[in-house]
Amino acid sequence: MEKLRQLAAMGRTIVTTIHQPSTDIFFKFDRLILLADGHMVYNGPTKDVVAYFAKLGYTCPQYTNPSEYISAYLSPFSFSFFFVIYFLMRIVFVLIIFIYLYILVAQ
Repeated sequence: MEKLRQLAAMGRTIVTTIHQPSTDIFFKFDRLILLADGHMVYNGPTKDVVAYFAKLGYTCPQYTNPSEYISAYLSPFSFSFFFVIYFLMRIVFVLIIFIYLYILVAQ
């Protein structure tokens, strides 16, 4: 892992996959992309992924490996529920933007 960090520090792009790493290795990654059933469900800093899932109602218990906890919710059974919540949040966001723009135009 340290060798990959050194290469990245030299300006190289590093792309890797890893399945349920230890907590220490998990948080050594700068950015994280999580895929479930062919869909991207997270793309951002690794340090923010636990808080992101907590905002969605999936609070990782203390002393639990985040990669194991998150992968449990990205299983095919749980993914359908997560997918519905994710898209409902997107719809609400679009509606808020639409209402905001409507109010601006109406003034």
